[in-house]
Amino acid sequence: MRSRSSQALALAVAVWLGTAAAQAGVLQERQKELEHVRQRLQRTRQELRQARAHERSILGQLQRIEQTRERLEEELRALQARLKVVRAQERATRAREAASRTRLHHLQRRLEERLRAIHRWGRAGYVDVLLQSGDLATFLTRFEFLGRLVRQDAELIRATAQEQKRYYDLHQQLVREQAEVERLRAAVEERQRAAVEEEERKRALLARVQRERRAYERLVEELEEDSRRLEALLRQMAPAGPRGPVPRWRLGFGLVWPARGSLTSGFGLRRHPLFGIVRAHHGVDIAAPWGTPVQAAAAGTVVYAGWFGGYGKLVVVDHGGGLATLYGHLSSIAVSAGQRVRRGDVVGRVGSTGYSTGPHLHFEIRVNGRPVDPLR
Repeated sequence: MRSRSSQALALAVAVWLGTAAAQAGVLQERQKELEHVRQRLQRTRQELRQARAHERSILGQLQRIEQTRERLEEELRALQARLKVVRAQERATRAREAASRTRLHHLQRRLEERLRAIHRWGRAGYVDVLLQSGDLATFLTRFEFLGRLVRQDAELIRATAQEQKRYYDLHQQLVREQAEVERLRAAVEERQRAAVEEEERKRALLARVQRERRAYERLVEELEEDSRRLEALLRQMAPAGPRGPVPRWRLGFGLVWPARGSLTSGFGLRRHPLFGIVRAHHGVDIAAPWGTPVQAAAAGTVVYAGWFGGYGKLVVVDHGGGLATLYGHLSSIAVSAGQRVRRGDVVGRVGSTGYSTGPHLHFEIRVNGRPVDPLR
């Protein structure tokens, strides 16, 4: 009896321990899930803080304005291309409609003449012609002639009906294409107005920066942060291991001038004319018309191609040995990250994206991530 009681007790204890272990396992799983939820919540909160900071950022506002304008300009180009096609279709349809109208008028005049003749002579005239035949051969000839005449009348009626339907279809097609042309023209005008409004928004924001010292100081901080991010990015992308000597490249000594234009701003510290704030300019500015080709100053590999804060649309080319060149404020980018370029290859086109008040190229040379004067 004692043995059986001991076995029962042991079994109960085992069941209890198994249940407790299962409950502990479930609890541990729930704790893990809770920790994952907390981590996701923390990431979400951080992303929200970053998004709010981005909303308050002057450069963030500039980028959103320019991206909206870029989207509008892409839509505008697509609409203009479609409008060109539809206008060509409309011209072709109008020409076909005019030719069909001419053919229809000609057929209608012929049909009217035949109807007047039939009305004048009547079908009884056909019988008289047959009855007046002097012999069988003449009868058969006249019968064949009258049959051909009847068939020609039927063919004329059929051709007139077909041409009338063709003309109606072409006219309806022309009406639809004219309506499409008008719709596209209105859409083009609307996109053009919207793009102009975005450009005015950018000018107003830049004008506020130029008026308000606090806004300008904030902008300077953001631009300096962009420069530090670039320095860190270039150092991160640099290959591991010992570096060779950096070539003493300067414009005129191995590098080509990246764009046709005039130098409007040099390298170094600049003082704001209104606020007296000194700000470092990490490159040189080359004034050039919008859309001017921008060339790679030397052969290398594109390590960055896209938006980058105050630089707007930016291309960075790594030339090896810790040397890199940067091309900022582009209106369009012609290369992609990882692409090899030769000296003189077009990497983009001059624009005014990012912190820029007019079309120009911002050009930098960086050694191990740090900016150096391209003209020394």
